[in-house]
Amino acid sequence: MNRKMNNFLGFSIVVGISYFAFQIYRKIKAAIELDKTLPQYLENLLGEKPTSFNVNLEFSGTSIEIVFSQRIIDENENIEQIVRDYLKDFYPMFKVEKLKIKISAMSEKN
Repeated sequence: MNRKMNNFLGFSIVVGISYFAFQIYRKIKAAIELDKTLPQYLENLLGEKPTSFNVNLEFSGTSIEIVFSQRIIDENENIEQIVRDYLKDFYPMFKVEKLKIKISAMSEKN
């Protein structure tokens, strides 16, 4: 009886770790795909590709940093909501409430 419980406990731990590793794999794979598709989506929607685009996965959530020209930011005040809606529709594994989005303007350096 004791041996069966030890085997069951060991099997449960292996399954739990495997499930956690699979969830991390799915999130990393989605972040790589998001890195390719979101800039293209924003270019189609806003008319300009982001100057810089960065996705960071963290244990507490996901952070996305997008840099546009000042003209695009002035014309479209709801870029953050557009990104949130896109992620909610196509990437539900990124929890919208744990998502940090930073939209900033490209600095003009002469």
